Amino acid sequence: MLGGVEHWTNLVLPEDRDGALRHLEQARGGEATIHEFRICRPPEGEERWIRNTDFPLRDGMGRVQRIGGIAEDVTDAKRATQRLEVLVNELQHRSRNLLGVVSAVADRTVKQGGPVEAFEERLQALSRALGLLSQNGSDTVEVGALVRAELAAHTEAASEQVEISGPEVRLRARQVQNFALALHELTTNAVKYGALKGSPGHLAVTWEAVLDRHGHRRLALSWSESGVAINPETITRRGCGTELIQEALAYAMQAQVDYILGSDGVRCRIEMPIS
Repeated sequence: MLGGVEHWTNLVLPEDRDGALRHLEQARGGEATIHEFRICRPPEGEERWIRNTDFPLRDGMGRVQRIGGIAEDVTDAKRATQRLEVLVNELQHRSRNLLGVVSAVADRTVKQGGPVEAFEERLQALSRALGLLSQNGSDTVEVGALVRAELAAHTEAASEQVEISGPEVRLRARQVQNFALALHELTTNAVKYGALKGSPGHLAVTWEAVLDRHGHRRLALSWSESGVAINPETITRRGCGTELIQEALAYAMQAQVDYILGSDGVRCRIEMPIS
């Protein structure tokens, strides 16, 4: 070893040093070993992973005279493996979360006596949200993209009836599914009964990032319909969609939801934590 064993061990991170020396002793005892450890590479002090192959070199009598070794920098492979583990864990988490959401939607739809078409439409809303996650290649989706994607699935994107505005605010993957379902319910209700059913209805969707009293960031989204003739007294029960908006968001994402069915349309304000 250039500079001797002490020089070499000084490069090894303290928490890996005992293991590295133990493998050297095994090679001195006549056993070939393969082990991995981290070093702090001079002069910049970068941490690197090394895979060492140590083996004894013997004389004609079979006695160990030297130790041979091959050191390979495996940092890139190590990081790739760690990244893959993170991705697999995230995929498993998303899959479990998605199955839970689908199960809850199916359960609510069936118990409410809703048609199969309503369940299929909710699955399509989830699919659109997951598609946005895949397109970005990250674990976040911008709120504006979710709003526009859901509205575009049900009405003309450039409709004069719709006003959309807000800054760039990103939601994590674990928030996207339930939030997308809430947008879907608001949109389909607006198409069937509200501002998007026909003229002269108008819909304004706006959002902003606000701070709560503890200084934590929250998304505040307002859904405001107008120009709709609705008699709230004719509404005798809450549907599955209203429950998804008011209860699922509050339970799954600690959101605060104010939902009012007024005489000229729906007013809904959603506040929820964001990172």
